[in-house]
Amino acid sequence: MAWIERKILNECLEKCSYDHIWFSDAGFLIGTAGVALLSSDDAKSAYTHITAAVKRGGTSVMKTFTTLKENCEDVGADADDINRKRAEKKRAQEIADAKETLRRAAEEDAVKAAEEADAAAADEA
Repeated sequence: MAWIERKILNECLEKCSYDHIWFSDAGFLIGTAGVALLSSDDAKSAYTHITAAVKRGGTSVMKTFTTLKENCEDVGADADDINRKRAEKKRAQEIADAKETLRRAAEEDAVKAAEEADAAAADEA
């Protein structure tokens, strides 16, 4: 059985070029070196510094967001005050207009009543 396995292995090696084997081995070695490089203390230090910079950036963004949110709330409150004052002014104008309308109606009623009284006095005379 072992001689069959050796024969199959020899046939495979004859069909495969050694360039493929060397490329495969070189890739494995480069990958192993890359993993070792990425797990070194220097790489860890670089990752730590990059992470710290990202966190500082995030903190800065959150600070800017908070300031913007506070400013928007202030603008919203000011807009509400302006709208409230406009509504109060409009309501006061509506009340003044209604009072003027009532005053005119009362004057017209008084004039009509005076005319009717004059007409009634003229009819009696």
